[in-house]
Amino acid sequence: MKRLLTLLFGLIITAGHCCDCHSSLLKPFQKTDFDKADLIYLVQIGQEIDSGVFEIKLIESFKGEFRSATKIINAKGDYCSHSVKTGQKWLIYSTDNKADRTTIDECSRSRDIEKTKYWVPPPPQTNDKRRNKKLTDEYAKSDKGDIEDELKELRRLKANGR
Repeated sequence: MKRLLTLLFGLIITAGHCCDCHSSLLKPFQKTDFDKADLIYLVQIGQEIDSGVFEIKLIESFKGEFRSATKIINAKGDYCSHSVKTGQKWLIYSTDNKADRTTIDECSRSRDIEKTKYWVPPPPQTNDKRRNKKLTDEYAKSDKGDIEDELKELRRLKANGR
C-alpha cells in the first residue's frame, strides 16, 4: 500500500510539472498576443555558438528594439522546450528584453514559421458525431500555423503604432 501511494504521489507531482500551455496554440492570433510581448520579430536562426545559444539574423521587426548582437537562448531538456535549429525561420514573441539575449518562452506563440502546422494535430474523433463536428469546426477556424495572416496583422499593428 505504501508503494502504491508513493507511486501515485509521484505521478501527481510529475503531471503538475508537465506543459500546460500547448492548448493555447489552437487559438488564432489576437491583439492581446501583440500586447503581451515586449519583442516580436522574424529571424533566421544562425549557428549555435554555445549549448542552446544561437546567433540570429533579423528578417523583420514588429515590436521592440532589435539589437544586432541579440542571441536566442533555446532552453533544452525540459518538457516544454522548443527545438531551434540552424537555418530555420522563427517568429519570436518574447517578454525577455535583456540587452543581448532573448529566451524563447515555451508558452508564447514563438515558432518555426515553415512548419505547415503548429505542433497541434487535429482533435481525436469520438463516438459523438455532433461533438466531432464541433471540434473539427473549431480546429478549422483555429490558427494551425497560418503564418501569412498573422504576419499581415503584425505589420498592420506595427504601422498603426500599436
